[in-house]
Amino acid sequence: MKGPKTCTECGARETKGSILHRPDCGKRARREIIESPAVQLGRRGGQARARNLSKEALSEIARKGAQTRWDKVREAKEEVG
Repeated sequence: MKGPKTCTECGARETKGSILHRPDCGKRARREIIESPAVQLGRRGGQARARNLSKEALSEIARKGAQTRWDKVREAKEEVG
């Protein structure tokens, strides 16, 4: 198993999937996000699934999601009031 990644210029170490570079580091970005190949593939997964679904199936999925979100809002209001 490899250890945490470090910046070659300032020596900053990886913490929770990102490197926070020191202010005097020559890197352009202060924060460098480290993504594994699995994360990169996962980002494309939802788009690929959407391309393979019919408009009706996409609409049904969206309808169920909206209904679930609104049900949670209604439940929260009932608990408060």
